[in-house]
Amino acid sequence: MRWFKRVVTPTLLLNEAGILVEALESQMYPPGGKPIGPYQQELPPPRGAAVVAVQFRHEIGARFSDLQIFRLHYVHRAPGRDLYEEYLAAPFDSVEMAATPADGSALNSNQRQVLAKLLQGSDAKAWDDSPDVRAAIGF
Repeated sequence: MRWFKRVVTPTLLLNEAGILVEALESQMYPPGGKPIGPYQQELPPPRGAAVVAVQFRHEIGARFSDLQIFRLHYVHRAPGRDLYEEYLAAPFDSVEMAATPADGSALNSNQRQVLAKLLQGSDAKAWDDSPDVRAAIGF
């Protein structure tokens, strides 16, 4: 008999084809996401890169809850408005990820299937006891 329940809060990153790109042990983004900054410019995602982040709370053996879905955006520093801003800008240009909150409709069918199989395969009892998460994913 267990006296406590183990709780994990992972983040799963999926690409457009539904392939799991990375799985993190902790949540990558706060509940509101990470918006695109005013001095940032969006880039098209690199081929095969993650485009969706899914975060949730998993009480092992009990249930899944607190599902959050984010659309990922690849951004870099926007060009300066004049020569002075360009002169003051950093000499390098790093690419960062921004995340905007989304709902289950942001997932395509491949991403839905992969999420359902991953969650159901990892803890079938928790999957069965989480109708709200299944509905949010579209299953």
